[in-house]
Amino acid sequence: MRTFPPGPKGLPLVGNLFDMPKSQAWKTFTKWSEKWGDVISVSVFGQTIVILNSVECVNELLEKRGSVSSDRPCMVVAKKWAGWDRVMVLEDHTSRFRALRRLTSKYMGTRAAIASLSHVLELEASEFVSRVWRNPERLSDEARRNAGATILMLIYGYRIREEEDPMLKMADKAMESWTIISLPGAFLVDLFPSLEYIPVWFPCIQWRETATTARKLLDCLRNEPFEYTRSQMSEGHSLSSFTAQNLIAAKTKEEEELVKDAATALYAGGSDTTVSAVCSLFLAMMCNTEAQAKAHDELDRVIGSGRLPSLRDRDQLPYVNAICLEVLRWNPVAPAGVAHRLSDNVILDDYLLPKDAIIITNIWKLMHDATKYSDPLQFKPERFLQVGGTQPEPDPRNIAFGSGRRVSELLLGMHLADATLFIVCAMSLAVFNITKPIENGAVIEPEIEYTNGTISHPHPFRCSIKPRSERAESLLLSLTVIGERDAEVQGLKRG
Repeated sequence: MRTFPPGPKGLPLVGNLFDMPKSQAWKTFTKWSEKWGDVISVSVFGQTIVILNSVECVNELLEKRGSVSSDRPCMVVAKKWAGWDRVMVLEDHTSRFRALRRLTSKYMGTRAAIASLSHVLELEASEFVSRVWRNPERLSDEARRNAGATILMLIYGYRIREEEDPMLKMADKAMESWTIISLPGAFLVDLFPSLEYIPVWFPCIQWRETATTARKLLDCLRNEPFEYTRSQMSEGHSLSSFTAQNLIAAKTKEEEELVKDAATALYAGGSDTTVSAVCSLFLAMMCNTEAQAKAHDELDRVIGSGRLPSLRDRDQLPYVNAICLEVLRWNPVAPAGVAHRLSDNVILDDYLLPKDAIIITNIWKLMHDATKYSDPLQFKPERFLQVGGTQPEPDPRNIAFGSGRRVSELLLGMHLADATLFIVCAMSLAVFNITKPIENGAVIEPEIEYTNGTISHPHPFRCSIKPRSERAESLLLSLTVIGERDAEVQGLKRG
């Protein structure tokens, strides 16, 4: 008889309820893997949870068995009450999901598609470095603004005009709520769906208030930028965007709703994750000045000091590219991924994985597997270069952007997220020295800690960000600042 995978021994009725970590579950799962191996199972009130701790197991279950491992868990709060089941990242693998996927893939699912959008990425990256130079203490805020501005422009043709843009603030709040409610088991009602029918006066049902707020925020995220684009189109003022292009082709109300939800999915997939990666980049550069110096040398040799890098320069900047790969590996933006659910029984490594089991990919462990990555806790961009006859270590993008049939939806598509991180990294290192701050003559050492949540961010940190030369300062002075932008000059045609 097949047995379930091993794991910590549970208690009667509650199972492993008290074994489950309250925060940063990926680190606990990694410790468990040292004792129980690559496939671990726990049970909470009868719900089986399987944790995958190796690339081989992930590929076997989520790639080769994708037909039975592509659904999402029952998330009463996030999906049913808050309404995120309409958005691709939490939708089951249905025909509607596949239709959403086709819409988004056409616009930004290939390198060629991203190349056609490079002017927007480069424009927003140049504004990012200009704003960070003027207000380095606002690094995290500017990273969030950059990610939001890029995606709002690409998806809706919406240009941020104000310091505290209302559309961006609304979208940020919606994403903050999503990263909280989308954690598997975040609410008891997710494990006991019948609890949703308990009367409102009953204690311990604060989840309803959380879900109601999350739904209002999601409705705003779905409707406000979408209606902005529709309004601009009716007035003949719209900029080319994903929404504008697909609304022109939409023939029915149902097709319009599909466009709306696809646009929401693209925003949800790319905003928060890009912020995490950019902040991790600055934290890594501050703590690894040798890697930063090598990037400076490469940029000076290839680009010179007379201009900023562009996406066209990428093939000539292998070390800068390696830094981006190492950022994604060193502290992955979604260290426990987004959970899957089995639609049928599966045998994996001679273990029985039962139907409806929740599958968690421990991306943190995969990125710190000592059999795949030498000195996995160290920040070493060289690992991705062919140096002295050694072969590069595995490309982390194959895992960091998701696995199986749902690959890439979390990060707005691998190609766009990858290109955004690269151009922000290249432009930032072209003009900045990023170092640890000094206060009263003493170097302030950062604490490298990350938040809990589906998307994990570095805890707030201070760093010194200064122009690396007079020529770099001149470049910064020449960059576009906040204000009206001539969209046609930027290559954005009105549609």
